[in-house]
Amino acid sequence: MGNVFTNKHFELYNLPGGNYEWTVQAVNGSFIGGAFAETKTFTVVGGSSTNELPNRGLNVYSQDKKLVVNMSGNTVAGKINVYAISGNKLASGVLTGKAEFELPQGIYIVEVLRDGHRKFVTKVVVQ
Repeated sequence: MGNVFTNKHFELYNLPGGNYEWTVQAVNGSFIGGAFAETKTFTVVGGSSTNELPNRGLNVYSQDKKLVVNMSGNTVAGKINVYAISGNKLASGVLTGKAEFELPQGIYIVEVLRDGHRKFVTKVVVQ
């Protein structure tokens, strides 16, 4: 599934100023790579204006067949979205400390959002 899994976009943050090139490659179910797409370029000028969502104190894990999102410390409430690996949204909620979601066994993508901060995305296996 590559380094962006099933995502249809990829975000980069805190790149130093300069010129960058990028391209993509499709890989089929037999893990055979196709031709790379035409190379594109972009330029980074200055720094990022968004704040980091602090990873310290933010834990996403599986426990007792539940997906658990726990944010400790002095943090502002956030919004949680839980997606299947197909990209379908399965659950959402508000994170004010700890949130739990009862989900069947599987792999899930968890997104935590806060106003004025960059989103935090991770994958977790519920067993």
